[in-house]
Amino acid sequence: MIPLSNQSHFSSGGLLLAVSILLAGCGGYGEVSPMTYEYAKALYGISNRHAEGKLPSVGQQITKAQMRGEISDREAGWLIAIVDDAAGGRWKAAQREARRIMEDQVR
Repeated sequence: MIPLSNQSHFSSGGLLLAVSILLAGCGGYGEVSPMTYEYAKALYGISNRHAEGKLPSVGQQITKAQMRGEISDREAGWLIAIVDDAAGGRWKAAQREARRIMEDQVR
């Protein structure tokens, strides 16, 4: 065990800042296909309007696009998770994630 006096010293604020910087660079969606971007735009609008009736159709379209190889399995998973959030009444979460996909394309 290293004696406490020989360890690096981080103030709690410095440690929090370091963790925040690390987390800010992680967990984003990164670059997605143009079709995934279009689905994210559609899901953002659906979530904004709470248009529950549109969710089954969009979910089916996403699955078909995945099967045709137009979007990756990973992208389809993200989009279906957004559909699931919206279908579960978690409209703000769905809207936030759809917006995050779009925002990650302009960084």
